[in-house]
Amino acid sequence: GPAVTSLRAAMEVVAAAREEACAPSAASLPGCLRVGAASWLSLRVALAEIALEQGQLGVCDELIELGVTESQVANDSLTRRRLQRLRLLLIVRQGDLPAALRGYEAWLATADDVPADSLSPSSDLTPAALCEYAQIHMALAPCKGGAATAVGASGSAAAAAAALRRAVATLHTHA
Repeated sequence: GPAVTSLRAAMEVVAAAREEACAPSAASLPGCLRVGAASWLSLRVALAEIALEQGQLGVCDELIELGVTESQVANDSLTRRRLQRLRLLLIVRQGDLPAALRGYEAWLATADDVPADSLSPSSDLTPAALCEYAQIHMALAPCKGGAATAVGASGSAAAAAAALRRAVATLHTHA
């Protein structure tokens, strides 16, 4: 096909392929399942990551929404978690650190719910998420208690250190 030179062009190519795949003469399954759910969802995540990197936050949000819906249809919990984490990175980029912190806490609380057999060391997002969580704690440390208080800063530092220790422990289990 033609060379794709922008994210918007890539999205148009994907949309055209989906429309063609969903034509009345095609099978009754949605295009995301006929192409192969894993491949389709991997592309969806990649497009959302590219949009985030390019600062196209609205496009990123739309792609995450589509991906979450498609991952539910495909019953792909690992991709759904990848997209949930990507949404948290989007929230950070939008500047809402307190909401991102709450989101990471919820995301990390369910990290053990992912079946171990579905994870390889390269697909376990927990260490990276723990590092991101620690960074947010450190960024918010001066804001604790409305001012740069020693108690608030030390609580954030302790939470960040605990998150980083957990990341190291998780990495050691995969080594």
